[in-house]
Amino acid sequence: ELLKENENLVELDFHDRKVNDEGVSVLSNGLKRNRGLKVLNLFMNKIQPEGASSLSEGLRNHPSIRTLNLGHNNLTALGARFVADVLDNTQLQVIFLHNNGIGDKGAQYISRALENHPTLTELVLSDNHITH
Repeated sequence: ELLKENENLVELDFHDRKVNDEGVSVLSNGLKRNRGLKVLNLFMNKIQPEGASSLSEGLRNHPSIRTLNLGHNNLTALGARFVADVLDNTQLQVIFLHNNGIGDKGAQYISRALENHPTLTELVLSDNHITH
């Protein structure tokens, strides 16, 4: 409810709050109505591909989101595919995806999305078992 009603909220920090896929689903419902958020920090939680899918829906065509931190979760390649969908539908400038086990396949999803995303200035993919 807070996200739906508060257009002045520009940064939301859930760093290491044990947010899981169900929690992200609730958060994503609020994001669909909130248009002022610029920074979303979900670093070091328990988000898996299902949560990344929910987040993708919540951020679809979000007009103001600029920074997304999903570092240290468990997105895997499938979750990276959903993050790539976010790239296709937002003006993100910074994304942290380090330590998510996305591997080569997940890196390919992100790489393809970057081809048509000129606003991104920083992408962190370290510790993801990417071989090439």
